[in-house]
Amino acid sequence: MASLIKAFCNENGGVVFAVGGGRTPRKIFPRLAKQNLPWHNVTVTLTDERCVSSNSYFSNENLVRTMLLRDNAQSASFKTLSEESALKSRPDIVYLGFGEDGHIASLFPSGEELGAQHIGVVATRATTAPFDRLSLTLPTLLSSKHIFLIVSGVKKNEVYRDARDIPSMAELPLSRILCQSLTPVTVYVHSQ
Repeated sequence: MASLIKAFCNENGGVVFAVGGGRTPRKIFPRLAKQNLPWHNVTVTLTDERCVSSNSYFSNENLVRTMLLRDNAQSASFKTLSEESALKSRPDIVYLGFGEDGHIASLFPSGEELGAQHIGVVATRATTAPFDRLSLTLPTLLSSKHIFLIVSGVKKNEVYRDARDIPSMAELPLSRILCQSLTPVTVYVHSQ
């Protein structure tokens, strides 16, 4: 991931890096923040956000500000999902995890927002998760130049394999990322 951020900065003069929340980024972000990258040319935004205070433990913005935008990465700029530029911009690199139900960002299985066709942000409400949310649309995620998907844990490894290999799972948001040819996807699998 770090080498691609550096390459995109060198090629394009900057990079928009969209990241999600969850448990795995709490381990990865501090290591990424220590990387010697041209962070001053990186704009970090979110793939999704819970509708909570930005200083809440449940806020992805809070996670990014405390775990990623420090050390070498403190010179990166940050745009929330509600900022006008974030609503219309396409990320260059997307870092995604997923839930055990196969959701990505805040796009949940059977959610109406999964069918959104525009570039931008949608409001979502999951019946299986707390908090109303905002999420980049699937077309926005797929308009990026590269997606990194992190698979962590035994259960998520099973969900990942099913989403990738079983045709009946095609409606899972995770499957829509894995079973497309528009955007390159690099998958990191870590089974515990």
